[in-house]
Amino acid sequence: MPVPVMENGKSIMDSTTYGRMAADCSSHEELCYTGLEQTLRTDMYAPTAEVRKLLTLFPNTHLNLTYLAQNTIVIQVNHGETFTIQSEDGSYRSYRGPADVPMTSHNGIIPTIYAPPGYISQVIETNGERRVVVLHENHSNTFNRNQNNDAIAPATYQHRPVQPLLASVNQVLPGSSEEQLAYVQRPLFASKDCNVYDSIRDWLGAVCKPQVKTVEARTVFVCWDPLPHMNESFQINQTNIVYKLCLGDIKNGPCNFSDIYCGKELERMITDLRPATNYCLRLQALYLKNSGEFSQVTEFRTLSCRPDTPTPPKVASRNKNSLLLKWMTPNDNGEKIFLYHLEWDGGNSGSAFTLLYHGHQKQYKVVRLKPSQEYKFRLAGENKIGISEWSTAVKFHTQDSVPSRPEAPRLTKAMVNSLTLDWKKSGSNVTGYTLEKYDESNDYGFMPEFDGLDTKCIVKDLVRSSHYRFRLCAYNKEGCSKWSDIVSFVTCPDVPSPPTKPFVVGKVHSKFCKISWDTPHDDGGSPVNNYIVEMSQEKNKPMDVVYTGLNKECLLDELHPGHPYRVRVFCVTLGGRSLPSDVLSLTTSPVVPGACNPPMLAMRPKATCINIKWKSPLYTGGANVTSYDVRCIPTNEMGSREPSISYSGKDTEALVSNLKPGTKYSFSLRALNCVGAGEWSEWLEVVSSASAPDKPDVPCAVCVDSTTARLSWMNTLDNGSPISGYEINWGSVESSLTPYFTESVTSYTIHGLTPNTLYYFTLQAVNKAGKSVVSDVGQVITPHDVPHMVTNVKVVNVDAAFNISWDEPQNNGSIITSYNLYLKHEDSNEEVINVDGETKEYIVNDFIPDTTYRITVSARNEIGESLLSQPIVYQTNPTRPEPPTLTCVQYSATSLKLNWGEKSNKTVSYLLQIRDKHGRFITIYHGSSCNYRINRLAENTSYKFRINATNKEGPGPFSIEYSFTTTILCPGTMESPNVNNITSTTCEISWSACDVTKGDDIKYRLCLEDGSTTKVMMYSQYCCLLDYLEPTTKYKVRVAAVRVISDESMLVGPYSVVTSFQTPTHSSDDTNQLSESPFKQTNYSPHVAAESTEFHINSKPEFVSDERMPVILLAFYVISAILLAFIAQFAFIE
Repeated sequence: MPVPVMENGKSIMDSTTYGRMAADCSSHEELCYTGLEQTLRTDMYAPTAEVRKLLTLFPNTHLNLTYLAQNTIVIQVNHGETFTIQSEDGSYRSYRGPADVPMTSHNGIIPTIYAPPGYISQVIETNGERRVVVLHENHSNTFNRNQNNDAIAPATYQHRPVQPLLASVNQVLPGSSEEQLAYVQRPLFASKDCNVYDSIRDWLGAVCKPQVKTVEARTVFVCWDPLPHMNESFQINQTNIVYKLCLGDIKNGPCNFSDIYCGKELERMITDLRPATNYCLRLQALYLKNSGEFSQVTEFRTLSCRPDTPTPPKVASRNKNSLLLKWMTPNDNGEKIFLYHLEWDGGNSGSAFTLLYHGHQKQYKVVRLKPSQEYKFRLAGENKIGISEWSTAVKFHTQDSVPSRPEAPRLTKAMVNSLTLDWKKSGSNVTGYTLEKYDESNDYGFMPEFDGLDTKCIVKDLVRSSHYRFRLCAYNKEGCSKWSDIVSFVTCPDVPSPPTKPFVVGKVHSKFCKISWDTPHDDGGSPVNNYIVEMSQEKNKPMDVVYTGLNKECLLDELHPGHPYRVRVFCVTLGGRSLPSDVLSLTTSPVVPGACNPPMLAMRPKATCINIKWKSPLYTGGANVTSYDVRCIPTNEMGSREPSISYSGKDTEALVSNLKPGTKYSFSLRALNCVGAGEWSEWLEVVSSASAPDKPDVPCAVCVDSTTARLSWMNTLDNGSPISGYEINWGSVESSLTPYFTESVTSYTIHGLTPNTLYYFTLQAVNKAGKSVVSDVGQVITPHDVPHMVTNVKVVNVDAAFNISWDEPQNNGSIITSYNLYLKHEDSNEEVINVDGETKEYIVNDFIPDTTYRITVSARNEIGESLLSQPIVYQTNPTRPEPPTLTCVQYSATSLKLNWGEKSNKTVSYLLQIRDKHGRFITIYHGSSCNYRINRLAENTSYKFRINATNKEGPGPFSIEYSFTTTILCPGTMESPNVNNITSTTCEISWSACDVTKGDDIKYRLCLEDGSTTKVMMYSQYCCLLDYLEPTTKYKVRVAAVRVISDESMLVGPYSVVTSFQTPTHSSDDTNQLSESPFKQTNYSPHVAAESTEFHINSKPEFVSDERMPVILLAFYVISAILLAFIAQFAFIE
């Protein structure tokens, strides 16, 4: 679709205009930047800031537009790129490369390329193909001529703000047409002679060499300066610059560098260096994929340090009393090692190391050692810097003597193919034992059999019943001991093979038989000294020994006829007992079976038949039972005739029929097998049972009243067993009747019936044989009666009344005409209220509040009145309570305790309110208690209160306002006074000031006691000077605060703790101390402060001071406790 391009309202070019854009990178393909915004504009577009910026970065970049014909342009789209054209209506069309997009020009004019300042566009013709190239001014001469040296005038630069035609690669940006720019993934203005990358490399190569700040033995701290900022036209992001630091060590040859750091930081701590070594550093700067030249090399040398950890010492030679140790020189790390330290543990395992040698030699001989003793050593080297780390501890042993001759080995256990030998240890210096064996069956001599430290050996792979000789020697690192004495041992014989299978000699009789067997094929190396015969009757039962001896035949007697037997044989040698032979199975001849047990009843005897059963005889004679015979005869006929066979067959149960009811019979049986019949069993006596009675007639029913009926009937036949009782089935539903049992009578009375109800009944006779057939069904109807008792009486509170309701009872055949309602409370007689029979509720309006009523209801019909219902107790609601009287039971300066009753009631709650300074009442208490304390009140202040009570009915009215006033606050207890500048006749007394409360004045009362006289003085200040004291006299002083109220009344607080002091003897310094008193300096006269003075003369002297009183009391309590303990102990002893 053509895309018109507008300029001043005229169409200049559309989408069929042809051209060709080639964006070629230079030979450095990897230097093409993918993050730069690049925009291409043709003759009707002005260059953008992005294009100018790009051309500034790449001065050698040129734009190649190929004109295939006079009016065609082909836009070349590279592989992996997308060319997008925006049409006039705002839609887009994309072309994905590789592709050539042709565009057509209407007039065939070559479009003018607008270049930014510092760039020009030139037209070059080669082989008939013209190209427009955008170049920097410094490179314009390269393209001033065509192939024929024809000069081509450069295109002029014009800037016209025209609506651009946008071409984008890879994506189209959202927004308006002015905001949509073209992006490419590599520079459009790169060529082979481009030197932009050289400029960047030159800038990156200007990096300064690294600077070494701190050098240690194994570490060095390096820093470097950042690259200077590049020209602003490049707009390089300094945060993307990466620095690569390389390290090399200087040896005999050239320095080989290795990369140790690559990052954006400007400093680095290099670790893991070798001490006293020359190193060199160089730095390289990287920006994206560009790298600059390396900086100048910085050389440094690490410091020296203490030597490396030496290798452990080694043993050069040793004997029983000495060890010669040698060691290698460790790395000295720049300073020569002048001393070695050798430590050992002295041969004591687990003890601390002690110094054994220190010197410059690299070997040391340790002498005066114990033989075969383990010693532990470690080594360290020392130079001027310090001592190295200790080497790994190593262990060495001194030589030992050859072990002594061991004792001969002993036989512990002898087996068929092995011998277990052990021996005693021959010393602590033994490191192993060698056991040799001599086999007499060959001529190899003694051969090694065991070599190790164990004192036990199992010699295997031996021949049974063979002799072997052994000898033993001990060895250690120093050599072998002498051989022990030679001992000889014999292996055990092997277990023999089992004998042959036994066989029967002659005929197997019913109670005995004779068997025989042959010797085993292999006797195990020793002759047979015994044979064992075992026999059992059952297959899985253990066998019993029936014969032991050297004979190869035996007689098996005391056998049971017709029983199977299993027989096997063992042989016994010195090697042990053989496996059993194959089992011989035989069976003895059978005989007639034995007598059976008496038969038993299989079930309860019946009137005309008896079912009996029996068990097989205990002894069948050795053959299976083929059949049984049962004979039967009445017991009373025994002896008069022979019993008859009533059953013959294989079963163990039989039914004998055609018997008489209630008759005693005798039964016996016998078993038969293939040999013949056995004996008869004992007799079983059984009595046949009687039958149930005959069907009775329908009973006669008579109603005594509405709830009682009487049945009567005639006796029926008992069929051989007396009738024990009758079963009467009675009920109002014929399909579900209730049984009633009675004795052998002919009448029965049934109570608790419902009036005016149809009842059904039947009768059955019962004896020991069972129940008879049920008689025919009879019927009877009960007469009418008074109604049933009223149920489900309910009481519901309705406003100012309560409603009583109930359910209608059964009328028992007569309609209910009325109800009687009975109301009764504690203070009145029972009230009867008549209610119509169609109404089943009643509203009581006139009642007494807070009263308990007892309510019952009865129903009435033509027959009479029913029983009273279950009584219902109902408590009427009380009226709203009156407010209680409010009184104050306890006053204080900050609280008031109010009371409004004597006993709390949980059904009544109280609401107490106080009036605030704004005249509003605020709730301070709500609960069922009858008192409450209000705290945090102001002193000497009147407060107004009111109260009301609430019960189930709701809150009652508030009381009148009550006013209560708090008391005046008394001053608190003061701290004990301080006494200073004590002389023989004067002293200074001071105390802490008391806070003034509510603007009232505070005075202080000072009490002075000398043991016999008390003097009280009043002061306005908190200090005073007391004079005219007696020398060498003990005084006690205390102070109390006095609050002076506005009406000139005073409140005296409690006295402080007593302060005691004693005046010294009279001296000349008292005058000087008095002149230095603070009262003299301030011209203050204590006598003016004293307002009143009181003297109290004690009638008795004070013998006990306050300090002695606690001691006296403690002594009194201790003595009393001791006396009480003695008294209690004496009483317990008595």
